[in-house]
Amino acid sequence: MSSTRLLPLLLVAASAPHPVRHPATPTCLARHDGVALSSVSVFDGPTSEHADLVPDGSRTIRGVEVSTWDVAYVYQAGRQVYASCRYGASDVVVPVRHPVKTCRYTVAPAAQTLTCR
Repeated sequence: MSSTRLLPLLLVAASAPHPVRHPATPTCLARHDGVALSSVSVFDGPTSEHADLVPDGSRTIRGVEVSTWDVAYVYQAGRQVYASCRYGASDVVVPVRHPVKTCRYTVAPAAQTLTCR
């Protein structure tokens, strides 16, 4: 195929929509107002609906506990994931606005975090 015939194909490919990727920032930070994260809950919808999800998997890798939730179906159904981050005696509720596939809760000796991506 000549380069002049290939150019329109390249232009079409370059203009095709690409999925928007959002950076993997922690949904629940290791600390909030100086207090360490102590636990998390992941919800299918607002926390007031009490639809907290059970992790789809849990394992320990070299002393680090990891729990994962597969949550893509929540967004596919037109709903949204919410995370409840417990710091001491208070909860911080975080709506996960952008569609994600997985939430991962990591409990390491130094810190705990929840990251949804």
